[in-house]
Amino acid sequence: DNANGIYTSGGVIVDNRVVHNSGTGIYIDTAANVVGNAVYGNSVGISGSVSFWWAQRLSGDITNNLIYDNRDAAIRVDSAAGLRILNNTIMQSAGNAIRVEGGSRDVALRNNIVEVGAGTGISVASDSTVGFRSDYNDLFVSGSGRLAAVDARGFMSLADWYFEFGQDQHSRTADPLFVDADGADAILGWDGADHGADDDFHVRPDSPTIDAGDPVDAFAGEPGPNGGRVNQGAQGNTAQATPSAPQTVQVLSPNGLEKYETGSAVQVRWRTWGLTGTPSFALDVSMDAGTNWSALAEGLGVDAQGRGAFTWTPLTPSETALVRVRAEGDAGPVDVSDATFVLANSGTDYYVNDGSLVGDEFTTAPGDNANSGKTPDRPMASLTALLDAYDLDSGDVIHVDTGTYLLVHNAILLPEDSAVRIEGPSTAGAVLDRGNRSAGSYVIELAGVDDITLDHLTLTGAVSGVFARGGGDGATVDSDRVTITNSQFYGHSASGIRLGTGNEGAVIRGNTFDASTGGVAIEMYANDAIIADNVVSGFQGFAGIYASTQSVEISGNDVSGRVSIYGGNAGIRVDGQPGGPDRKVVSGNTVHDLNGAGIQASGNVLVSDNEVFRAADWGMSISGGAIARDNLVRDNANGITANNASVIGNRIVHNTGTG
Repeated sequence: DNANGIYTSGGVIVDNRVVHNSGTGIYIDTAANVVGNAVYGNSVGISGSVSFWWAQRLSGDITNNLIYDNRDAAIRVDSAAGLRILNNTIMQSAGNAIRVEGGSRDVALRNNIVEVGAGTGISVASDSTVGFRSDYNDLFVSGSGRLAAVDARGFMSLADWYFEFGQDQHSRTADPLFVDADGADAILGWDGADHGADDDFHVRPDSPTIDAGDPVDAFAGEPGPNGGRVNQGAQGNTAQATPSAPQTVQVLSPNGLEKYETGSAVQVRWRTWGLTGTPSFALDVSMDAGTNWSALAEGLGVDAQGRGAFTWTPLTPSETALVRVRAEGDAGPVDVSDATFVLANSGTDYYVNDGSLVGDEFTTAPGDNANSGKTPDRPMASLTALLDAYDLDSGDVIHVDTGTYLLVHNAILLPEDSAVRIEGPSTAGAVLDRGNRSAGSYVIELAGVDDITLDHLTLTGAVSGVFARGGGDGATVDSDRVTITNSQFYGHSASGIRLGTGNEGAVIRGNTFDASTGGVAIEMYANDAIIADNVVSGFQGFAGIYASTQSVEISGNDVSGRVSIYGGNAGIRVDGQPGGPDRKVVSGNTVHDLNGAGIQASGNVLVSDNEVFRAADWGMSISGGAIARDNLVRDNANGITANNASVIGNRIVHNTGTG
């Protein structure tokens, strides 16, 4: 009944019962280890932050605690770095079970039991996703709550959380089966008085949390038999842990959520404990979620550590496959994959859809990340989820259907994704919304992928829509011959498209960029690019289209938009060196209605056959050896200004100032 329970900075908080405080039960300032406490009936169970955020980060371990029946949150951490949340049991009826925020980084969650009713199991702020890791937990939603969330994006299923955000691949979502959470008096925690003494959060012998923690974590603190693997929850690796079965077989993979393609090798792996002699094992497979089984192999052995493996090449597709491992002999232990996995067809087409069929062009069913994503009637629900699920090959096509897709991390295209096509519908919009304009956030990030094609997509809500790091940005790989066509860009803070040095041979054609695109619609620093037939209807920086490269063709674009952030801006700007090895061509563009210059060029640049009008500064500004030839420059403040440049055969008419 205090404002707060325990405050510590650099200490150790062990084996306390912290009950019914109006604020925080245990508050960690900067660093501490919090171990073996029961914390309930508070506003926030355990909270941590730092006093001097500019010089310190929160660190330490929160382990083996029982945290339940707190009003707003069980654990909340702010400004953390390297903090670990391990082997806790958490029950939260509302609010957040675990909240990570305040620019935290490298926070690890492992071996926890997290049960929520109407709240959120794991909530991570977008500024705290760097290095965040969560796995081998039991994440059980008993009511209307959410498994996890990153800012506004909520995740209702483990498939979504894993495939879209890359977390908890080996976790479960099963009822942990507590012995008697509200005790003999049937009153949970604090209810006008302390009723927590008889609340029993030990798990039953049939609990799925037994022997379900990370296989590499310590387990010797548990009483025998301990299964050779740590239990999840507050009693894991302690003398209070529920004993394991005397003999154990566990499927390690495929154990649920995996996606394989027929004709590709699948490694079945399992572990054993407590078997004597020289045991042998049989494998079975089910293609219909366990209704029917067929033999896969028999007479298989294990190594000295009790681990077995078998390589299998499936030929038949299934959306609901399972494997079963049996110890051969009388009544030997048996285990089945925790959840179904997918055996997809080996075709080249992949499908993504949102939760609606309105306006769809490619798919016939709503998207679900548990689906294979390999047929129109089984689409996945996210582009990033599909990219993370499959190793794509040259010639593969991803069809992203009509809808809006909120991305919680960049869609990163790697070298193994080379020569893949990602396309949206031709008659509607496939909107990829990054929803995060903080540094390093892009809708699509090119990281060594070559010959990629992006077509009919709408990209919004990032620093840049498409981004490829260059040599000056620390890139170690480049992405060559990128093609971006018929797509829309808006709502970015820096640029629609930015390709750094080394990403050569890009084609950017037929796209549209509106006034909210960002500083520059297209930023090109790579050689041999073609920027053609795009429409730029506004920009906020120093140029609508900007190129600083040895060779580029900028043609047929329509660039307009009255900008206000920078003076000295231009609709099209090309920077280069006089007499460079390759000529840069700016030709056939229409540039108009600007509060800066129309076209600005320096170095070995040919500016020809363009029409420039209603620019509030010079229609053209050329220098350093550039050539302006056969352009129509009209109705601007001034015509053409040239410094060490050539002006040949142009029509310069009806400018309010100097021709």
